[in-house]
Amino acid sequence: MTGFIKYFGLGAILSAVQVTGIDFTISRDRVVIGSTGTLTMTCDVTGNDVQTIYLIQILRETTPGSGRFESVVEMENADGPVLKVTNNKDFVAGGTYNSGNTYLSVSMNISKLVCNDARAYKCVLTYKSTIVSSPVTLEKNGTFSAYVYPQMMQLEGRKNDVIVHQGSSSSDQAAFNAGDVLKLTCTANIGSLAETTIRWRKTSEMGTTDEFIGYQPPAGSFDEGIAISDNQCGYIRVATITYNTTACDAIRDNNLAFECYVSVSGNPYGTTYTTQDNSRFYVDVSGGDQANGGDKGISDDKGISDNKVTKRDLTAGAIGGVIVAVVILGVGVIVVIVRRQLTTNSNKAHRTRFQTENSSNGKNQIQPRTQPEMEMFGQSSMPGIYEHLQNNVEMENKNVYESMDSQIKSPRENHVPALFYI
Repeated sequence: MTGFIKYFGLGAILSAVQVTGIDFTISRDRVVIGSTGTLTMTCDVTGNDVQTIYLIQILRETTPGSGRFESVVEMENADGPVLKVTNNKDFVAGGTYNSGNTYLSVSMNISKLVCNDARAYKCVLTYKSTIVSSPVTLEKNGTFSAYVYPQMMQLEGRKNDVIVHQGSSSSDQAAFNAGDVLKLTCTANIGSLAETTIRWRKTSEMGTTDEFIGYQPPAGSFDEGIAISDNQCGYIRVATITYNTTACDAIRDNNLAFECYVSVSGNPYGTTYTTQDNSRFYVDVSGGDQANGGDKGISDDKGISDNKVTKRDLTAGAIGGVIVAVVILGVGVIVVIVRRQLTTNSNKAHRTRFQTENSSNGKNQIQPRTQPEMEMFGQSSMPGIYEHLQNNVEMENKNVYESMDSQIKSPRENHVPALFYI
């Protein structure tokens, strides 16, 4: 019975040593790739039965999921820690060998880490125990997870399904007509959370600056895309939207432009993180295209659509209005002059008949036509084109006068009673 208790007690002691003999800690359980700071792994010897340390190591898995490990840093006795891998992570080895305080550590620069650095690590201690005669080896595993920040990759525009090579800035806008279909394709690394989506902004309807506001594409005009693993610790998503340009876009005060971006919050990022320097697409919309149901805009060499009222348009309209008014006024003056002249000629013809009958310088003779009176600037008051009308009137009067004179001279021949003969 005594032997049983002896061996039972030894087994209990060895079991306790295996559980509490070492402690392996990693300063962060989550690391955001691309962030700054230091990640430190520490292996502490805590067992009371350690008589001699043969070897203490921190190892890492050679390839994530392979199950094979390699030494990163190790220490034998009091020789101090030694790095066993290429120092491409700014590794800093630390440790001390002391009977009451023995530990081994390695620190690395987080900004130098990549996604596959998030793999299995472990601390291994081999020592001589004061309890058993054979060497004892203890192991304890540890790991951390890695995440990546979202990052914009590309924004591509198409005009009626044809790739557009402009539009990347306000000084390099893509030319569209009202009614053209704009299709935008945004590609982004959305980070390590597969449920993250790509969002959109659009310039406001009115304003003199490129003020981008949130834009929710109408139902049926966008595709969120599917999150696809990048074989590291992030996901790629490709989202598209379709936008029909309008006549209102042609007369807006600022640029028509779109922007795609990604915003995430919570673990592992902590506070909200939104991508910066996002891709944008700028559009210069003209009046329209008949083929697309709009009015074709006629633009000048500066790209200003005729749907926009400019100072030049207002000036041209004012000059045209003045010319039309002058023409109408001139026609009215001519009409008044002609009517007045015709009335004057008729009165002159009536008076000429009686003057001719009583004239002692020759009866029944038509007097020469009186020349039109001269205006104050020496020009005739009646245009030459109307002199022909006056001559026709005078000739008709002459024929009437000759007929009447013939009847007076030959009353008997015309069987008219000679009432004036004695």
